[in-house]
Amino acid sequence: MKKETTNKKSPLFRVVFALSCTLLFSAGCGLIVTRSVLEAECKEDDSRSCYDLASMCKKGQGGKKDLAKARIYYGIACEKGDSMACIFAGRMWRKGEGGPADESKARYYFIEEKRLSAAKKSD
Repeated sequence: MKKETTNKKSPLFRVVFALSCTLLFSAGCGLIVTRSVLEAECKEDDSRSCYDLASMCKKGQGGKKDLAKARIYYGIACEKGDSMACIFAGRMWRKGEGGPADESKARYYFIEEKRLSAAKKSD
């Protein structure tokens, strides 16, 4: 009987691999972990993948720079519990990066970050 193996790498593996790659190659790891891999993991409720995907879109790693997608994926990561993503989403909404500025949406993300941070402190 064949043992089934999955090809999915853990988020910790990706972080260690990305740091190694960044130290060894000036291009960084945007070429190693593709946007499509992160999109798939983001859809599986992995907030870190959503955050990483947003960062890649914002910086233009692994494809063209896309601030609209970056703002969307930071928002998704925030909704899935990533407090840093809430800060970046709020800043993008406030500055009008990736679309029109909207102070009420920016405020929503900043409030969400405070809520998530308070919840982590109480744990």
